[in-house]
Amino acid sequence: LIDDEVNQTNIESENTVSQSANVDFYISGRYNWSMRCTDYDGNTNTSDTRYFTIDLVGPLTSISLPTNFSNLTGVSYTITAVSTDTDTSVKNVSFYYRVNGESAWQYLSTDSTDPYRHTWDLTVLSDGKYYQIMAQGTDIVGNLGNNATAVNITIDNEGPVVSILRPVNFTNITTSEYMVNATA
Repeated sequence: LIDDEVNQTNIESENTVSQSANVDFYISGRYNWSMRCTDYDGNTNTSDTRYFTIDLVGPLTSISLPTNFSNLTGVSYTITAVSTDTDTSVKNVSFYYRVNGESAWQYLSTDSTDPYRHTWDLTVLSDGKYYQIMAQGTDIVGNLGNNATAVNITIDNEGPVVSILRPVNFTNITTSEYMVNATA
């Protein structure tokens, strides 16, 4: 019996002889298993119930920080991810980045402690470029999450170039109104 429903019947066995049967599971979930035997005289007995989990799917993982289309500034930034698994538990989350859609994903790190984080060194990235970051979870039985949700970010460590066009340096202004000009 699997979840109290008959799964296989008519398996014959000699008294006290071990018997095996294969059962196919196509859906992840928690199950219980027991065996009910009936002898030729119609006597029935049921074994103790055993519980087990079939886990065929990896964790669902998403990046909580930064948000999509963020501008990151500074020398480092801590990426934060959330990961959940419906059948077992999350083992770890790995972080990756790439130039926005142009190159292969580059591994950053793996964190096995919730909340899952990676402190990213922004000094190795080109200013003004668009990047994508991704987090991918693995559960305790080795299933890799297949959700590839990427967050788009821009590195912005350089301020705008500002130039004063008018007045030129050390100009004497002799009026109470004066038009100044600048570019940025």
